[in-house]
Amino acid sequence: MMVPISAVLFVLGYVMQRGLINPFINRPEHSQFMLLVAVALILVNGLLIVFGPDAQGVQTSYSFASFAAGPLIVDANKAYAGVAAIAVAAALFVSSATRWRARPFAPAPTTMPARSWSGST
Repeated sequence: MMVPISAVLFVLGYVMQRGLINPFINRPEHSQFMLLVAVALILVNGLLIVFGPDAQGVQTSYSFASFAAGPLIVDANKAYAGVAAIAVAAALFVSSATRWRARPFAPAPTTMPARSWSGST
């Protein structure tokens, strides 16, 4: 089920990039910002029209499961969500640490003219 959804979202993103965003690439930043705000508003309101404003629940096989550790009872959904959040945070930390290590500090280029060090003062 995920592969067709991924394909549809890829095509939607490609069409939006080619049809909407590319013509705005050379325009001022505020025009690009307004375009993307408009696209976001249209997408959000379109989804609200299609799916409605009410939150939808998802029933899983472990919806009513729990873990008991002595007197402590932990809901399985919250335990799995906590583990997933820790995994995502760790992945983001490793990714950012790797990114900063891979790119050493380079000083900003200056516009000062080069000096000639011929030895005379």
